[in-house]
Amino acid sequence: MKWLTAFVSGQLLVIVLLFLLSDFLDPYGLKETQNKRVENLNSEEAFLYPLKIQPNSYYLVGTSRTLAFDIKTIEKNLKRKTYFLGISGSNINQWLFLVQKIKERKSNIILGLDLFSLNQTQIKENTKSQILLDQTFKDFNFFTKYFYFLNSNFIQTSFSTIFKNFFVPKNHLFNTQNLNNSQNNFKIKENPYKNFRLAQNQFHKLLSYLSPQDIVIVFPEYWKYYTFYLRHSSFDCQNLLEEYIQTIKILAMQTQAQIWIFGGINSITLEDKNFDYDYWHFKPKIAELIVKRIFKQQIDIQDFGFEINRKNLDKQLQEWKDKIISHENKVEK
Repeated sequence: MKWLTAFVSGQLLVIVLLFLLSDFLDPYGLKETQNKRVENLNSEEAFLYPLKIQPNSYYLVGTSRTLAFDIKTIEKNLKRKTYFLGISGSNINQWLFLVQKIKERKSNIILGLDLFSLNQTQIKENTKSQILLDQTFKDFNFFTKYFYFLNSNFIQTSFSTIFKNFFVPKNHLFNTQNLNNSQNNFKIKENPYKNFRLAQNQFHKLLSYLSPQDIVIVFPEYWKYYTFYLRHSSFDCQNLLEEYIQTIKILAMQTQAQIWIFGGINSITLEDKNFDYDYWHFKPKIAELIVKRIFKQQIDIQDFGFEINRKNLDKQLQEWKDKIISHENKVEK
């Protein structure tokens, strides 16, 4: 009988310790997304667990390129609690789903804009993440907390997190130095842009949620992407750059959100070492410059980033377009 009592007590102790470990580490950011490992926050498993949107906060929404940002730095500048909600390869349908939840709690967003995410075709082809999101917003009560934190996958990730925190930097996804980058190796994944057609219904609904406190960031891309945009047509037979410009114009005309453009031809996008090995993900040092520019802090690179509004958008976007075309003409010679 003593052995049985000791065995049962030991099992209960292990269960309690495992729960406390998972509850303390919170690897998937169920309670708090600050200072978490980016690969956990951005994993599909993270969206299998309940998510509670906090009131009077900011949420960073967008694709995997949001991973380059330091949430603490943004929070310090905003003086508001800030959380990460980036989803790799996400589209506007998923953004809209999240924004609706955020706005219900009277919080605000920082939206990182990528052209391919606005493609109607992408919505039809990328439904897996949406299914996971539908499962995410459940009642995170006392009993579900115990159930999720004692899940074997959760516990395994908790132990893995302990190991990684000792040996692997938290932003290790961006540590691969692209020393082997070569102009000859550059290749764009064209499929996300195939038969591009703006998801009109979702886009206009998204605009209706944006307020003056929200921030929209048009992310920087390596300069060859703009060459691609010039040379490839959308479903409506105009080039992708024109589609991009028209989309940004609609955004500026129909909302009062703060809109910042960091793409185009500038000192950052012309330098391949500012991007990771795939030329798509800009590095954390670039995200730092973006944050400094938005919050009116001094940076040495003067041609990186500008804000647009209803008054200046025609002039600014025309100059933006002219600079891209001018650079394209130089390359072709």
